[in-house]
Amino acid sequence: EQWNRGSDDNIFFGLDFSIYWPHKSRIFGELMIDDFQIDLESEPNQIGYKIGLDMLEPLGFDRLFTKLSYTRVNTTVYGQNQPQNLYLYYDKPIGYFDGNDQDRLLALARYHWSQSFDLELEFQYTRKGEGRIEKHERSGVPFEDKFPTGVVEKSPSIKATALWFGSGLFEGRASVKYSHFNNYQNVCGDNINRTE
Repeated sequence: EQWNRGSDDNIFFGLDFSIYWPHKSRIFGELMIDDFQIDLESEPNQIGYKIGLDMLEPLGFDRLFTKLSYTRVNTTVYGQNQPQNLYLYYDKPIGYFDGNDQDRLLALARYHWSQSFDLELEFQYTRKGEGRIEKHERSGVPFEDKFPTGVVEKSPSIKATALWFGSGLFEGRASVKYSHFNNYQNVCGDNINRTE
């Protein structure tokens, strides 16, 4: 549209991939470019991506599944300067579940104890800047110097889960999660702990 007719328009570009290599492993990723810039100069491409590795029975450990992934959603992703176009539904982000201006490292190990019982341990480390989907107020997007922006909320967490599988009709799950927040909700020095 923009290239052929000269009128301004947006291109939302996405790519997902999975490579099953090496044996019992999968390398996977996602790339999203919000408002792809044809000229590559006027403003930065607004990028979000995920890269990860799943492994079944790593290093010969029977009945063990592991996952490692890193996700980053840049500050200007989902940017709109018209309220009716915001990527929100009932004030919740459409797209990555916690919006933009953040990154997350996830490490997970799941052990298949028996045919009906699994144990899972998950670690996450999230950094969330001050950028929000609803904060975009201008049409042009600046080239950023820092990511994440402003006062950064940092939250490591660990979660342990037990899963029970019945005869196909029933499933049970019990979990406990501990999280620590530095600069909670982007307030400098506001540190809290939370157990769920």
